[in-house]
Amino acid sequence: MKDTLADSAMTRMLSKFRNWIVVEEDTSKKIKKFGPFLVLIGFVAYLLFGATSFWFFERGQAARAYRQHFLHLAVNRRQFARDVSQRIFNDTKNLFVVMDLEQSNRVQTHLINSLREYEKDLKVPRPPKDEWDFGSSLGFAWGLLTTLGHSTRSPRTLAGQLFTIIYAIVGVPFFIITILLVAHKFFTSVKRTTTLRKRHLYYFGASAAAYFIFLLGFAYFLYYAEILESFWRSIYVTILSAFSIHSFDYAEFSEADKLLTIFATTVSLLLGTITLIFAAFVYETRESSTAKVVAADSAPGDVPRFQVIVNESGDTKIQPAP
Repeated sequence: MKDTLADSAMTRMLSKFRNWIVVEEDTSKKIKKFGPFLVLIGFVAYLLFGATSFWFFERGQAARAYRQHFLHLAVNRRQFARDVSQRIFNDTKNLFVVMDLEQSNRVQTHLINSLREYEKDLKVPRPPKDEWDFGSSLGFAWGLLTTLGHSTRSPRTLAGQLFTIIYAIVGVPFFIITILLVAHKFFTSVKRTTTLRKRHLYYFGASAAAYFIFLLGFAYFLYYAEILESFWRSIYVTILSAFSIHSFDYAEFSEADKLLTIFATTVSLLLGTITLIFAAFVYETRESSTAKVVAADSAPGDVPRFQVIVNESGDTKIQPAP
């Protein structure tokens, strides 16, 4: 009796679970229709989640490193100025006289200011004050997902480094799937509007033209914003970035231009995927139409029919059948 009740309870639970899992046909169509948009929204949410996490893990350590850098710089600068002033005022070999403490401090102050200006002229590398603000964290997270990277920033904390590994393992396939789904959604939306092969060929040409015009426009932007030496070099960096390949010039970009470059990489990958899908479809329709023509040419024609007529005298005669 107890076993029977347990079996019936298990059956009811499995039935409820099956009804919960099975999706109705209308719901399935809606998911298929809006699925790419939901994936795109999920990708944006994942990107913002990564940016917020990196900001949370790294901002404290970055602020401490920033303060320690300038503290050590100020201490070393003051110590160097003190050593120089002592050598000037106490070295009798150079015929200097001993000055009072006030004069020595005044000279040290001048030396410290001079050293500070000299460091600016030397362009001594200094950590940015906002190294891990939200915008910088967004650029780092987006660079991970596109595999373009950031080149001048990396998490210092153990939690940030572990999160980077997990975030990239999940995020890079997520980014690729999002690009493929959005590109396929655009293709299917355009494909429904026409069945003509010439129209599909026109769409392929339009998508290819949009892809190259976008790359050329971004190359002009880099030429005027970052790479002033050569337009060809900006084209070179643009093409590498379009395929998510890191370059030396990209490492020298400002934070805002790095973020724009990552955005351009995402758009170029999307446009390139759409162009490839249209190219594959045009080639497929061409092959199918060629196969139909060959089949029509090689199809056997109507076989002529004849009938045998026997007259009264027993002679036979063959003539075409009516």
